[in-house]
Amino acid sequence: MNAYLCIFTIALMNPLFLLSSVVPRMVDNPFVVPVDWVVQKDEVWSITGDNGSGKSLLAEIITGKQGLQQGKIDYPFLTSLQRQFPDQHFHPWDRIRLVSFNAAYSLVDFHTLYYQQRFHQTETDDSPFVRDLLPVCDLDANITVALQIKQLLDKRLIQLSSGELRKLLIAKALVDNPAMMIFDNPFIGLDATSHTQLDELFTQIHQHGVPLLFLCPSRDEMPACTTHVLKMSRCAIVDKTPIEVFCAEQNEVHLQSEIVPVDWRAFGASNRETADYEVAVKMEDVVIAYGQQLIRDGVNWTIRKGEKWALLGPNGSGKSTLLSYIFADNPQAYAKKMTLFDRRRGSGESIWEIKARIGFTSSEMHLYYRENVSCLSVVASGLHIPVDTRSRFPVMSVHCLFKND
Repeated sequence: MNAYLCIFTIALMNPLFLLSSVVPRMVDNPFVVPVDWVVQKDEVWSITGDNGSGKSLLAEIITGKQGLQQGKIDYPFLTSLQRQFPDQHFHPWDRIRLVSFNAAYSLVDFHTLYYQQRFHQTETDDSPFVRDLLPVCDLDANITVALQIKQLLDKRLIQLSSGELRKLLIAKALVDNPAMMIFDNPFIGLDATSHTQLDELFTQIHQHGVPLLFLCPSRDEMPACTTHVLKMSRCAIVDKTPIEVFCAEQNEVHLQSEIVPVDWRAFGASNRETADYEVAVKMEDVVIAYGQQLIRDGVNWTIRKGEKWALLGPNGSGKSTLLSYIFADNPQAYAKKMTLFDRRRGSGESIWEIKARIGFTSSEMHLYYRENVSCLSVVASGLHIPVDTRSRFPVMSVHCLFKND
């Protein structure tokens, strides 16, 4: 009788999907506790938790990309479609779109490309234009404005910044008119204006009846339309709560939290002998351009020893290109009036001498690192042991430029 009442109650609540005692079929399955979760059609959930807490894996389970060792997932909205079109078979991943940065692999084969290729004008012809990947005629006007799609149409895919690529992935997912959408870190890489416009767009999409689910690392990254929060830790659900309760609890935790100091001396100091310098980077009247496309003119910038800079600007404003001159990724740097570590660029140094002394990583680089290797191998790939420790170039031990796209 109790089981009957439970099923009857859930039916009255109009669920979107139901997970019952779900355990994924995986080698060394990280889900030690079966997942039970019911999401109603009028609810917008944000899944939060630390890195490795299982957010992305849970999203893959919902989309049907992970097989089940135990339990069951019910999709009433798919059942309804099946009744309307009995001759067609509907699988969850056909109607549920998961939008993450990794979705860029579906746009083009990044195995055939390399990171610095976008800075070589003669080597970008094999990369498709955005207009060839996105049928703009199928996009709603609100989507086009919110994601600033028209400004991207004449760009090649390889030339997009991470923020612009995120907009393209979201727009392309919306064109398919999915029955449900899951967004992994929806605002990452977007400038402030794009963040606000996309947040408003999510609210409009929800109001038009499209179910939304978000994977967010923190409260600050949750869209305004969020109604409920599911918190995960170590691949287990630890809490399900309305957004108001979650925010109140987070405020209390924030007031009680303390910053734990880190003793960086424990990591040891480099014993590499390097030449001293006064100016790390100096640019004089530098022009930022993609081929014939002018982005910025007359850039003058000096970074002195000990300074820490934040490089800010909207998506597509040229931040990545400007940094590429410093990191020796862009061949145009030889035509610029630049000084690195008190030495004029183009005075005989190799690009490897420069790269050996400046640490750099970005989300775009992840697209071109597709080898199936261990985490240790990835980290070790950044290690450089110079043959000549008496090089005239010093080591830049702490990278002081931060990108926001």
